Amino acid sequence: MKQKQPSSPSRQSSWEQWFKELKAFNKTHGHCNVPSRYSLNSTLGSWVDRVRRAKKQGTLAEEKVCRLDALGFRWERQTPWKQRIKDLKAFKKAHGHCNVSHKYQPDLALGQWVPSP
Repeated sequence: MKQKQPSSPSRQSSWEQWFKELKAFNKTHGHCNVPSRYSLNSTLGSWVDRVRRAKKQGTLAEEKVCRLDALGFRWERQTPWKQRIKDLKAFKKAHGHCNVSHKYQPDLALGQWVPSP
């Protein structure tokens, strides 16, 4: 019986690098729901899609699933509208209003999504 070979160091390092990128995205945006066409790093969005697919297929290592879960990773993609509503509710809770500046640094996309007063 042939044993499964462990991931090569370069493949593992690549996963670690993408995980690091995802952590940075999460720190900036407060979530891990990277859009497929994320303008600042479109490859990160593709990686997130591949990770979701790997888990669904049962090919993602449990250790990686646990690390992503600890980061608050959502295994089902949320629609952009639902995510924005959630982001806006969090903004209102933190600031007491919904007047998000279009230059709002933690989440520029939210500032651009909310209409100006």
